[in-house]
Amino acid sequence: MKKILNAIKKFFSFIFRMIKGFFVGIVRFIVLVFRQMKKMRWPSKKLITSSTVVVLTFMVFMAVVLTVGDFVIINLLRLINY
Repeated sequence: MKKILNAIKKFFSFIFRMIKGFFVGIVRFIVLVFRQMKKMRWPSKKLITSSTVVVLTFMVFMAVVLTVGDFVIINLLRLINY
């Protein structure tokens, strides 16, 4: 009976250490993330705005290119009765 109780004690001790290690790891990760974020050099509002405009312009351009290409391909397929 003592062996069974000892095995159960070891099992729950192991589980507790695993759970404790998991949460300690999460807290350590969050602390390290905040430390790194303090070291970062954040971009200015002007740079963010200009980058956003570039990305949105490129997206609109690609949408137009893909729409025109799709339209041309569909009409070519209709032309050959596919």
